[in-house]
Amino acid sequence: RFFSKGHIRRVEKFLRDHGVEAVLAQWMHASLPLIDVSHELGLRYLCQTHGTDITAALKDPAVRAAYQGYNDTEGVVAPSEFGRRQVIGLGIHPGKAHCLRHPVAIPGEPAERTAGPVRCLVVGRMEPMKSPLLIIDAFKKASELFPDLQLDYAGDGSLRPAV
Repeated sequence: RFFSKGHIRRVEKFLRDHGVEAVLAQWMHASLPLIDVSHELGLRYLCQTHGTDITAALKDPAVRAAYQGYNDTEGVVAPSEFGRRQVIGLGIHPGKAHCLRHPVAIPGEPAERTAGPVRCLVVGRMEPMKSPLLIIDAFKKASELFPDLQLDYAGDGSLRPAV
């Protein structure tokens, strides 16, 4: 979803009024207009990619061309080395393509099971693209097999009432 000109001007005013020095934007395709705003205000600018903004973009020459603007920023941050390679494949200079893995430590061995309920946590937007109802359905099936499972879901969105 691209910003309207009015929205871009409101963002620009916010950045100026609050003395922002750096911008970490999300979703490369949606954040393209913020590159110019950041340049106008002399701000450092990074964009974090999440997946479809780099994988789907590989097929669209217009998006690939527009993404070249990220070569004039601090760069693009991907959550994996695969994502970093995809960003480079879009024409982003390797020195501008950064990998910053999400901070989830996965132990080499599973923790020893103790008595009591197993608490599971989901944190995320309750929007169709995040499939919260699928998560709830999968958890329901798992809890039928393992009745001591307990789910906590933190988030908000249009599907919250259904969740």
